[in-house]
Amino acid sequence: MGGTSIGRALVLSAVALLIAACSAVESPEPPSPQAVRLVWTSVDPDPASTGGPSVLADWRGRLVGVGDRSAEAPSSTAWSSADGITYTTSNLPAPGPVVASDLVAGADGLLAVGGVWQGTGDDEHEVAAAWRSADGVTWSPVPEATSLLPADGYQSTWMRLVATTPRGFVATGTEWGGTGQRVVAWRSSDGVGWIRSATEIGGVNPNALLVIGSRVVLAATDWSSVGGSAGESGMFWWSDDAGSTWTRSGPSVDDVVPRALAVGAAGLVAVGHRWTASADPRGMAAVPAVWTSADGRAWTLAPWDDGSDPWPEATPLPSVEGPLQRSTLWAVLGSADGYLAVGSHDGIVGPWADPGAVPTMRSSVGLWWSPNGVDWVAAGTLADVTRAAPGGGATGRIASIRGQTVVVLQSLDGTTIWMSGS
Repeated sequence: MGGTSIGRALVLSAVALLIAACSAVESPEPPSPQAVRLVWTSVDPDPASTGGPSVLADWRGRLVGVGDRSAEAPSSTAWSSADGITYTTSNLPAPGPVVASDLVAGADGLLAVGGVWQGTGDDEHEVAAAWRSADGVTWSPVPEATSLLPADGYQSTWMRLVATTPRGFVATGTEWGGTGQRVVAWRSSDGVGWIRSATEIGGVNPNALLVIGSRVVLAATDWSSVGGSAGESGMFWWSDDAGSTWTRSGPSVDDVVPRALAVGAAGLVAVGHRWTASADPRGMAAVPAVWTSADGRAWTLAPWDDGSDPWPEATPLPSVEGPLQRSTLWAVLGSADGYLAVGSHDGIVGPWADPGAVPTMRSSVGLWWSPNGVDWVAAGTLADVTRAAPGGGATGRIASIRGQTVVVLQSLDGTTIWMSGS
């Protein structure tokens, strides 16, 4: 099922091992009064394996999520916990392996979205799917419908993100195969019947979905118009009719990737990274990127300088791309006080004298704080490790649940949930 990796971020196998070794980490003194001193405690939702939820929601006193069972058996499942420490799993009924990627709590229950793999061999394909639950334990699949099937010229669909709107639900996903790959949007009044958007969004993958009042905002990745350093570019869309039609905020911008959205003290903020092709004076292949917006319709790329430096370069450099270090922000949480972002700095560290040897890799997962979405400072490290291993990049989400800040970190080795108290 190689297609299950389409549109997913690469992950660094070192992250889960380093996080599992730490039971609690206290952040340094925060850079502002609003960024309270947080004490982080880690939870392994699946000590016997590498599974865990990729997203969590609070539902009637329980933490409920969806995510993979394990790296060895990647079919997704539902997860639930009464205390936030011990988790149990329950099935998401489907005729084939499940890829569950997001869920949201509605007025009457929970809605999870993803896809189901069907067929075999050359006929293997994914079909967008959704499941409903009244208690977070027992789930019922939404009936298959034409609107969830791939359009002519495509082979697979995957419903990747979902959010609630004043009119019900809105979801975005990816459609690919044959003709290419593009972003797809759906809307539903009840989570059962889904209608495709009338707008041709295009692009590659949806990365973040945010509802503000009656407006839906989408951050996505497009193909680069000039085949830039990473062959990808960033774009924003907005909808004022619950996802029926969409308007692009402006032209796609080459070599940038918006990965998460939040609304807070100073309006809307998007975080992600910018590919530099090693033109960065510090030698970074990618650096964090932040956008701000007053209304979700027009976005401004803010300058980034948190004062941090890359690690010592590998010598000699492994390729013309430089030291192969990169930083990205992959989640952000907004509040009335400001914004808290989570990201990672990872890559090769020197010296590396033999190009044929396995390089030493390092990954550092950290926090950044901003009172206004423009000025950012480092606000602590969740985890840091150096070891010989192939590299990628950490990924995850951040949310406020039951008055706590919750970070879900994912890697090839599993999932770790970090929960904070002040």
